[in-house]
Amino acid sequence: MKKKDIRVFVNEDLTPLRSAMRRMVKEQVSVKNVTTRNGKILAWLTDEPNRAIEINTPDELSKVGIVTPDWKRLHMDHIVWENNV
Repeated sequence: MKKKDIRVFVNEDLTPLRSAMRRMVKEQVSVKNVTTRNGKILAWLTDEPNRAIEINTPDELSKVGIVTPDWKRLHMDHIVWENNV
């Protein structure tokens, strides 16, 4: 018998927000790999493959180049943002 390459994937049960954030991060050209660990999103960039970037909030999506997140896609479009400047 020949050994077959068996790949196993385990998916965490993420909240809808974190799941949407993970998908958005994964779609970025600058991101080489994305995984989650204990609910935290970890992304490895193509120009820094040896260092993982941790993303926990929508504001931290800027670490991978998402300056203005799609709030509707993150299921947060119902929140009213007030500019107190």
